Amino acid sequence: MSISSSSKIYEHIKFCITSSNSPCCLSKKVRRKSRLINFIYDVLNIALGIRTAHLVDVTSLTYEETTRLIASLRQEIPHICGIQFSDTHVFICNQDLLSAKLKLDLDNEFKDIAFIDVSKKNVEPTQVNVPDSLMHLLSTQFHPFTFQENSDSTLFVSQTPQCMISFTGWILEYPVIYVLESSSTDDESSFCSQNIMMNCLGSQELILYRIFLKKNMKSTEEIQRHMLLSFSCPVSFISSFNNKPNKDIISARLNNIVSTRVEQNKSFWNKGLELEVISAFSEPLNLNLTIIKPYQIARVPPNNGTWITCGSTQTNNVSYSLVVVPPLTPITNGFGASAEGNNAPLTGGGSGVYVYLVDYENSQRFPNIAPIPSLSCYSDEVTYCNHDSGTTPLVNLGFYYCLIVQNPYATPQKVAVAFSDTVTVFGNGGFTSPDGNGETGANGMP
Repeated sequence: MSISSSSKIYEHIKFCITSSNSPCCLSKKVRRKSRLINFIYDVLNIALGIRTAHLVDVTSLTYEETTRLIASLRQEIPHICGIQFSDTHVFICNQDLLSAKLKLDLDNEFKDIAFIDVSKKNVEPTQVNVPDSLMHLLSTQFHPFTFQENSDSTLFVSQTPQCMISFTGWILEYPVIYVLESSSTDDESSFCSQNIMMNCLGSQELILYRIFLKKNMKSTEEIQRHMLLSFSCPVSFISSFNNKPNKDIISARLNNIVSTRVEQNKSFWNKGLELEVISAFSEPLNLNLTIIKPYQIARVPPNNGTWITCGSTQTNNVSYSLVVVPPLTPITNGFGASAEGNNAPLTGGGSGVYVYLVDYENSQRFPNIAPIPSLSCYSDEVTYCNHDSGTTPLVNLGFYYCLIVQNPYATPQKVAVAFSDTVTVFGNGGFTSPDGNGETGANGMP
């Protein structure tokens, strides 16, 4: 797509989402400008045909708000459509890509997707066939919506289906999809809530896959990264998927899905894509990882809720890496402690946290704390934060240090954390965080 075409689409999406003259302006619901910009990029990727669907997590939307947003976007982007389940899940979709994906997967019986049953009843995750409830949902609800002419631009499903987790993975084009449901296909069991906390992944080693789109910012010459997708897969299944030694078939499938689409939109994402693969829970695989201590997963409660982990050594050296991960990522049992936030929601849903490194005594006075600026990320909410005391040890030897993560949004968030108060968690001997507070790269470079 040409620069002028993609820029025109971008400006239209920006108007719909941020202009006070738009009937679906979200600026009052989403106060952080950075969150709105990311959402604009998410919708742009749908419009440009880079991605089939996006799960709206920047804020909660009523059905009326969703229909107004879709109607406004379709004035210039007629292939945009919406899907809403009750008041819990809203997807913005590319109808052309959605119909093509639905036809392809039904025709080839989902052969390019691995479904993994992670129900609590299992001792280990188990690969299974496509869930009957997902097939039922796609056949009875989505096939008519996708292929019938003159259908509504927004599909509303009044109940959240039992296969919501599997459906989300399917429509977001994950090559590995978790299944967490019963086997019954009757109407009553097809629409019921799923408890993602009740699963058998608590002690499993996972690999996290993330794809970023990159562009050169002309005004500053900096490279901007935007996360396109993120999901996990148990390590035990990686080897079974790979039919050749040292070949990551999941990465290959992701590239097959995304690379051509990004190449066709180089006028906007002019620096292409970047695939990031990181390990969690156990020893890292031989995938040129930059984090040498395993990640563990924690849930941070909403509305300024917090999660904390503290070291067990009196030290003056601290090293940690933190990444916000998808909301369906299973947590590590017994990792840290959480505290609920305010009763009243502060803002809509979103992605981003504040990260504070404090000594133990300070941690007991939260929120009246004095974090260490050079080893914290709190000037704005962040989706990753990486710090290492390196060659500049902390002044106060003999303190215990704690990592506090705060969630400013009205929906829970999950974070992957590697924390050490003895050695660096980074490869190549670690690095030294600069003065000030902010993000540093996972490769150890400020």
